[in-house]
Amino acid sequence: MTYNGIAYGRENDIDSRNGMKEFYRSLNGVPLPSCYKVAVRTRACAILKGRRKTANRGKLVSHPKPLRPMICIISGFFITARGRFFIPLRRDKYFDLQLNHHVLARLAGKKARSVTIGPGSLSFCFSEEVESIPAESVFGVDSNERNMTFGTEDVVTQINLSEGLGSSGRPGR
Repeated sequence: MTYNGIAYGRENDIDSRNGMKEFYRSLNGVPLPSCYKVAVRTRACAILKGRRKTANRGKLVSHPKPLRPMICIISGFFITARGRFFIPLRRDKYFDLQLNHHVLARLAGKKARSVTIGPGSLSFCFSEEVESIPAESVFGVDSNERNMTFGTEDVVTQINLSEGLGSSGRPGR
């Protein structure tokens, strides 16, 4: 289905999830939970954006290898409870999997954001609250055509780049 999403995006010159609404609606007849349809649309958009960036850099865009079979399920579509991980198969039907002690310890007190399922792998993406550390100092850089400014709160240095500019507006060599 990811290949279908990529083909739809190429035909219609779309690489955003909002633009892929029609593709998502076309999956209504497919007997899969909506989380998998969302994952297909998201992955197709990510691939299309990556290919567009590569083309903008002037490189040849090709994809000689087939895509790895994988699916990424965002939070709200999967459940972790009492040491078990529930993967949706269809409405009110789940496949459950017992998580080992290491995974349970890593996920304790954290909010699971997404799960990526691949052949032989299961990867969790999670978030946790961290203490903020006050910054001792801040260093900033600002650059534009005519000057470059950098420094801290105490010392600021400005370099005039307009000296030695030719008629093209670029520094001379």
